[in-house]
Amino acid sequence: MGGAGPLTTARDKHLAQIPRRRSVQRSVGTTFLTSGLEAAFRDFVGHYALPGYTELHMLRDAYQKSKADQNINLPHDAAELVPVEEAIGYHFRNKKLLEMALTSPVDGHPGPDYDRVEYLGDGVLEVLAVDAWINEGSVARSGPKTQDTVCNRTLQAVCLDIGLEDHIRRCDEDTQAKIAALKTSYPALKTQAANKPYWKQGQLCKTLGDVVESVYGAVYLDSGLRLSAVEDVFNRIHWPIVEKRLA
Repeated sequence: MGGAGPLTTARDKHLAQIPRRRSVQRSVGTTFLTSGLEAAFRDFVGHYALPGYTELHMLRDAYQKSKADQNINLPHDAAELVPVEEAIGYHFRNKKLLEMALTSPVDGHPGPDYDRVEYLGDGVLEVLAVDAWINEGSVARSGPKTQDTVCNRTLQAVCLDIGLEDHIRRCDEDTQAKIAALKTSYPALKTQAANKPYWKQGQLCKTLGDVVESVYGAVYLDSGLRLSAVEDVFNRIHWPIVEKRLA
């Protein structure tokens, strides 16, 4: 596939039908200011009525299922996951969740992939992005900045910046070729663009962004649904890239 899976497609179609996206983001931001991150995430889920995760208890159920699955043997040496954990600053109790987050879905291929955790990570990331820009004092413009922070090209830049692309499993040949080309071109783009969003140029490989969202979702589940754990990863790998370039 090299890109969006069935859950991603379903989510995109669903979100495209929802009017007044900016008003939703303002609502989520207001909820954060008055009630904190956990309430903001519940507000986000409530506004978007995301299929599969309509209430917070469903996320808890998903986490419990992931714990039950952890005895399934990983197809790779768990030691290979250590560099990823070091890059994101989070060490997994359930290594299978990270394995899933790094595994691209391929038609007809058995075994877990990142579809489920990517879908969750997308929602968590948007709440954290709204939070970050509000804390920066950008309440009035938090909508557009949030969209720039969570768009596919920005996520791709995050992936390449921490070297996550080297750990993605089961990519098809087309995706592998795109990743190789991006790894060659990105250093020059980053140098030339100074403090501008250099990632707006060049080729796009959506798999790279999907994996970043998946890692956020996996951290959220592994931490016992603690948004603060995901926020720590966001502040380490994501916010330093976008803060000065999207200000």
